[in-house]
Amino acid sequence: MLTALLLAATVALTPPDSTADLRAFRVVLDDFTAAFNTRDARRFVRHFAADGDFMQAFGRYRGDRALTQEFMAFFFARQDSAFRAVETGARVKRITDDVAFVEMEMTGDAVRNRDGTLQPHRRGQLMLVMRRAGVRWEVASYRYLDIHPGPIRRD
Repeated sequence: MLTALLLAATVALTPPDSTADLRAFRVVLDDFTAAFNTRDARRFVRHFAADGDFMQAFGRYRGDRALTQEFMAFFFARQDSAFRAVETGARVKRITDDVAFVEMEMTGDAVRNRDGTLQPHRRGQLMLVMRRAGVRWEVASYRYLDIHPGPIRRD
């Protein structure tokens, strides 16, 4: 039954004739990238539900929208502005008409250790549970993880 509800769609390069939902997911992903690259905590959480939760890569932080904005402001203030996230792929799995699982993989360089040395090239994946709220989609749950060295598996 659940298998029948899972509908996959690519959103990496959303075509002009795509659905309004896919365009909405594309806006959310683009905003996350832009917020990260400009170190804008307010923009980072603008698509979160008020109770939308967030957990960072190492599981050491969890919070709702307001707490996540505070955490991201703290986090961004300590990030080197040279680091830029670059999306490498995205996909959507529709669970129901009002719930979707949205993933994005990204890469980035120029992350520095406290001693000033550069860390290796980074890869990461964000995973979102999105829910429809009236005419818009909002983040109900956000999880991010670092992907360790090795090839990204392509479907």
